[in-house]
Amino acid sequence: MDLKQFKQQIIQQSGDKNGLDRSSAQAQQISELINELETKGQLEDIKLTGTQWRLVYTSSTASSSGKIGPFIGRVFQVFPQDQLGQYINKVDFGLVKADLLANYKQPARDRIDVAFEYIHWQLGPLQFKQDISQGRPDTSGGFWKLSYTDEDFRVLYTNRGNVFVLVRE
Repeated sequence: MDLKQFKQQIIQQSGDKNGLDRSSAQAQQISELINELETKGQLEDIKLTGTQWRLVYTSSTASSSGKIGPFIGRVFQVFPQDQLGQYINKVDFGLVKADLLANYKQPARDRIDVAFEYIHWQLGPLQFKQDISQGRPDTSGGFWKLSYTDEDFRVLYTNRGNVFVLVRE
């Protein structure tokens, strides 16, 4: 398979719930495809500012996976054009939406450091903001280790070892 076929297989096998509804056997198959992509692939320098990425697969079950309780939402990473060094992790459950604002720096080609600031919750017309910048050190930031990047596909591992696969929108 070529790189495009590996990426298509990962997207297809991940389903439409960020991979969270996959069996352990299916998750293992996806992991093998990711590993193969990483060995054949590249780590292109890409500019994040002004881009939006959709989560297609993760091994994480934390809220950044789009899962809160029994609900699984669509997850997007938005890097606003006018806010250099910031990104918003958006989770959309329909009536409920959550935006996690974070700052980031890229000290190396294969690493991005992130520091979480706050979560903006919206339930219909109700809105509130939750400051998380002063939380526990293990929840207020971390890093992403990039293992594959190109103009439309990113694979990264968090400091907790979870994989995230995102496609450019």
